[in-house]
Amino acid sequence: MKREYRFDKQLNNEQLDALYNRLYSIYKTAQSEDVLKEIGTLFASIPDYKDSSKLAVSCFKKAEEIHNDNIYFDALALVEKGDTASLRRAAFEFERIREWRDSASKIEECNERIAERRSRHDSEIYRKHYKTNYRAGYRKEQMGSETLKMVLIGASVGVIILILQWLWNIFII
Repeated sequence: MKREYRFDKQLNNEQLDALYNRLYSIYKTAQSEDVLKEIGTLFASIPDYKDSSKLAVSCFKKAEEIHNDNIYFDALALVEKGDTASLRRAAFEFERIREWRDSASKIEECNERIAERRSRHDSEIYRKHYKTNYRAGYRKEQMGSETLKMVLIGASVGVIILILQWLWNIFII
């Protein structure tokens, strides 16, 4: 919401000079986006006095710089977190100020790190899947070879029993 200032009465030069000087001193020390917008609006309300119009534009420009810096440094903090959600949010924030500083390269950096994390995540899933399936296959092989051993042993024992019975029958009967 942008405010407009109107003065009910015409200010004399002394009052205009006092207002201008006060606004100018605030402008020089202002570090807040909101304060600068407010000062810019006040300068715009006295456009014909000295360089008020230029200072109004300068206030709005400085406020925009602070606004963009706030977004930029907040996005950098998100990049430092490094998790995928923070990197996505950082890329979104940098996109809002694409032309500011090195935001365009920061967007690429975020996207690369997201892709790297996705690739690493996919590799871990594949590795887990492979290990699980390999182990299962190895167990199946192991179980298959153990079953084969048991069958062979059982068959051998069966054959031996048959031979013993045959011999028993021949010599005893």
